Amino acid sequence: MSPTLQTLKLTAADAGKTLQELLRERLKLTNRQAKALIDSRSVFVNGRRVWMARHSLQPADVVTLPAPDAVLPARTAEPVAVLWKDQWILGVNKPAGLVSESAKGSLEERLRAGEKQPGLRALHRLDKDTSGVILFAREGTDRGPYIEIFREKAVRKEYIAIVRGVPGQNQFTIQSRLDSKEAVTEVRVLTRTRTHAVVRCRIPTGRTHQIRRHLLLKDLILVGERTYGQNAPVLSPVERTIPRQMLHAALLSFICPHTGADISLKAPMFPDMELALKSLTLKGFSL
Repeated sequence: MSPTLQTLKLTAADAGKTLQELLRERLKLTNRQAKALIDSRSVFVNGRRVWMARHSLQPADVVTLPAPDAVLPARTAEPVAVLWKDQWILGVNKPAGLVSESAKGSLEERLRAGEKQPGLRALHRLDKDTSGVILFAREGTDRGPYIEIFREKAVRKEYIAIVRGVPGQNQFTIQSRLDSKEAVTEVRVLTRTRTHAVVRCRIPTGRTHQIRRHLLLKDLILVGERTYGQNAPVLSPVERTIPRQMLHAALLSFICPHTGADISLKAPMFPDMELALKSLTLKGFSL
């Protein structure tokens, strides 16, 4: 099923209303609910993302937002798929919409309850709206050897990203410092259309929002991006339905510091990303 939008057409009586007021009245929301919807950056005025609650509207404006059934939810309430478990670590496929650790309702908290291990701790992080492979140290595990292999760049991390824009090369490396630190992103194009592409990104370094910020240097913006590159032109109806940044940690591999065995964890994409690929007619590639 293709994503759908709900459209709110304005009349002369709506002139001067704020975006929050319009959503509250038309959608029968409270002020807080309307503000939360705007804060989610899912509301568009004339095809451009708007996140100012006090944005003043004009009669000719068209307000759009995803219909309630437009996208598949992140399904954060469902059981988390386990990709690897041994006596030291746990590897899972993180859904989007969950913070990794140190917060009420975090993935870490859920796994502590599910595994009955209150001492379980994350070994690294993924952004809230990034899905994919993430590792946790089980209760009683010395985290030191694992932290060390991350620090020594001995962990291979690969991500799948859907981007607006088409790279000029099939394979390239972005090397540009972020926050005054070395940052390297290796990019390979998996498939493309005239307007969008699917790329595989390997990051030997791990800086904050590295992939998102590095791709922007090449005029490539993650589909569903809410933070970077917001001066982009009017978005297509399909992109306006995308619920989150289309970034997925597809592969994480390393040598076990205890046994010397090669461990390679692959995480399948979630339904929301599969739907985005289908809606943008991006196909013909394998993970």
